[in-house]
Amino acid sequence: MAEDLRAVRLLVFGVVQGVGFRPFVSRLAVSLGLVGSVANKGPYVEIVAQGTEAALEKLRRGLTEQAPARAAVLRVEARDIAPFAADSFAIVESEREAGAVFVSPDIAICDRCRAELFDRADRRYLHPFINCTACGPRLTILDAMPYDRERTSMK
Repeated sequence: MAEDLRAVRLLVFGVVQGVGFRPFVSRLAVSLGLVGSVANKGPYVEIVAQGTEAALEKLRRGLTEQAPARAAVLRVEARDIAPFAADSFAIVESEREAGAVFVSPDIAICDRCRAELFDRADRRYLHPFINCTACGPRLTILDAMPYDRERTSMK
């Protein structure tokens, strides 16, 4: 079985920070049985993944076909890498690298958040700062790049 495994490094460029892209990648990778990691690197998101050829192809297609609503994938660069030892898929700490970074502008609340906002039974009923990874402030809360909670006013 191990000989059927392949490892790749994918660099995803575009609006992929502050839109829930890393959690999306993690969920997708886990659902496909892949191991590896995902991290913000500044101008791109880096995915290191290992699994079967079919699963890796589904991951690559999913990055553009199933991306979060506010993401805009401009391009994906792929390169084979040496197989590695891992038993899970993780969201790892971001690293700063030089280059242009695209961050989504502030976005009005989405339909799901609006429904929660006005649902008397919801714990977020009339919460004045309601938002999720698909909506809410982006640039106005950002202190530094790459976009991670600890570099925003949410820290």
